Amino acid sequence: MQKNNMFSIAKRCLKIALLEIIIILAVVLVDLISKSVISKVLQDGESFTLIPKFLHFTYTKNYAAAFSFDFGLSKLAGADGVRIFFIVLTFLALGLFFYMLISAKGKNKFYRITLSLIIGGAIGNLYDRIFYGFVRDFIDVEYFGKKLFGSYHFAIFNVADSALVVGVIMLLVYFVFIYKDPSTATANVPTDGYQGNETVASADESTAQEIVDCDGQTLEQADRSDEQTVDKENFATQPDEQNPQISGEEN
Repeated sequence: MQKNNMFSIAKRCLKIALLEIIIILAVVLVDLISKSVISKVLQDGESFTLIPKFLHFTYTKNYAAAFSFDFGLSKLAGADGVRIFFIVLTFLALGLFFYMLISAKGKNKFYRITLSLIIGGAIGNLYDRIFYGFVRDFIDVEYFGKKLFGSYHFAIFNVADSALVVGVIMLLVYFVFIYKDPSTATANVPTDGYQGNETVASADESTAQEIVDCDGQTLEQADRSDEQTVDKENFATQPDEQNPQISGEEN
């Protein structure tokens, strides 16, 4: 019984978080595979042009943060210090965003996609820092031969950087245009019918119960829930022995 309950809880959690898992895995896989291919085809500093004056693949080893920014840390802590700093910072950020993602179960899909992109991008670059000591960058964008901000090219980046930037932009859009304070949303809900309110409350309780299950429902609670379900099914299938008159009339 306990194994069945654990499997049932895991299955519900997987169903709820399926979208997030797919996005995170897709970002990480595309990022690592593209880096692996480029690092085997090109040498460090070597470039291959895809669209003249616009898009190139230029393989570089980035020892700093995203888009080669180290915020002056290399002068203070050196290359190893910068690497350790960004590894620790990434682990802390991942912990925060994973917590936000777990807390967002059943909430706005746009918000969950946003967090998944950020987590996937962070994991992709974290892998490089741990196993290579640097981040493999290769996407090189040129400003059509024009000089902008003192350079003809944008900082070289990778797929993980792209996911991070898109995720951060989407997160800002969510909090500026989509997010609503729960207390304000609750205050604006119309209360013009007992039956309607009861239906909403019932739906909220159902969603809350599903989230409780995924957050760690105890086996004792799961057993009790399953026993109640079995009792209801048995009651529904029993003949109407308490009212023989009705059975006689039907015959």
